[in-house]
Amino acid sequence: MKALELRRRGFRDLIDLLLYATALTNGVLFLTRDAQLLRFLAEEGEDVCVVLLEEEFLERFGQR
Repeated sequence: MKALELRRRGFRDLIDLLLYATALTNGVLFLTRDAQLLRFLAEEGEDVCVVLLEEEFLERFGQR
């Protein structure tokens, strides 16, 4: 239901929204390349603590 609500509010990629809602519900990280998704969620006041952009992941955990 959360994914459908967010889609109605303007983000078109339902798969990304389903993945986000699943991560949020289960308290796991959602790794994505989609910075536009992160911006949308933040602008809508959604909890973005479970979203990790690929570039951040590589900075934190990539080869050194």
